[in-house]
Amino acid sequence: MLLTAICLGTSVRLRLAVALLFGLGGLCTAYSQSSATIKMDHGEVTAGDTVNMVLTFDQSATCGHTVRILMTGSDTNGNHVVLEFRGQLDAAKNTSTVTTTVPKDYQGEFHIIAENSVLFPCEGYSANKPLSLTPVTFNVIGITDPNKYPEKAAIVLSLTQKQFLDTKVAELNDLSSQIDTQVEEDGNDTVELRAVLAGIVEKAEADLQVTERQYRTEILKPTDPLPAFFADFSRQYSALHDDLMAPFRGTRANLDEPAHLLYVQQTLKRRSPSELLPKGRNLSGTSPAIARATKKTVDDNAAAYKIINSTGRALFHAQFMSFPTGATLYYRQSILPDFNAWSSKTNISDAEFELATFVFKFHKDECVDEPVVTIDPYEDTHPIISVEFRRCGKK
Repeated sequence: MLLTAICLGTSVRLRLAVALLFGLGGLCTAYSQSSATIKMDHGEVTAGDTVNMVLTFDQSATCGHTVRILMTGSDTNGNHVVLEFRGQLDAAKNTSTVTTTVPKDYQGEFHIIAENSVLFPCEGYSANKPLSLTPVTFNVIGITDPNKYPEKAAIVLSLTQKQFLDTKVAELNDLSSQIDTQVEEDGNDTVELRAVLAGIVEKAEADLQVTERQYRTEILKPTDPLPAFFADFSRQYSALHDDLMAPFRGTRANLDEPAHLLYVQQTLKRRSPSELLPKGRNLSGTSPAIARATKKTVDDNAAAYKIINSTGRALFHAQFMSFPTGATLYYRQSILPDFNAWSSKTNISDAEFELATFVFKFHKDECVDEPVVTIDPYEDTHPIISVEFRRCGKK
């Protein structure tokens, strides 16, 4: 079965002769296993143009088929992309025109993906018919994008809005101080400490909800999205509260003995200015992990408001380095399930993200390990993240 192809279009310049082998076995009952050839010169087409391939068979088809040919390449940002040609081979016809319009942001060499270039089956059948192809290269000439895209957005705060956020920072600083006071009283992880911390978290979470509503109405424009850190802290406070309210080690439910009052009498006396100040009660010099986690979340919440107050933007920037370089960077907000891929590979000198806790994963095809780093940007809005792949080589 002989098959030839011609590329049409005024911007296509054919230069190299390349042969493709199509294996069209099992097309339908009238097609036996056979080979076919396609002759196609190396072509160049300008991004944005429409390209047609006319396929000519040596005999007519006994049923209608959709023809799909895929080619792989890249866009102007270096991302992996696929170019798809489609057309129809009608029954009783021996020619088919497959067509594609090249997106304006594609450029460079495109190669046939043999395993995904197929003939769709005859009506009533389910299996696509694969095509066995030899490598073919098609070149796309990139064009300059004349469009200008907004890159940054700033929120200009009025004096009243700054005072509003300053008030929220002061409220959170007070809650943070309460944690320090409680830990100074007793540095042990106790039921009493957890009860105090749970109350602080409940207050901080309620304040967050109030601040979110006020922020939406007093600072944002109607079409502006709410900063991502509100959802971030809502999830963190909820998780902290669950931990604090969980059954504590060494306690048993419903077996608490009733409290007994013990009456004591002590004569108070005025302390002389020359007396030594009292020693601290927390002599261990440590703070329970749950208290540190609670304090950090409260302090981070205050830091988010400070960042907005000083920059007018709920964003942070990061720099990414990997050894070796050329790794794909995947990123997601910690409260979201799915990763996205950054448009360029490491090293990345500057990347901008919404102000929220992010998880970053580095991938390199020839490496087994995939380093993962979680970044809390509230203390550092310009972090530098560096990872090293340790298990690399041919797989």
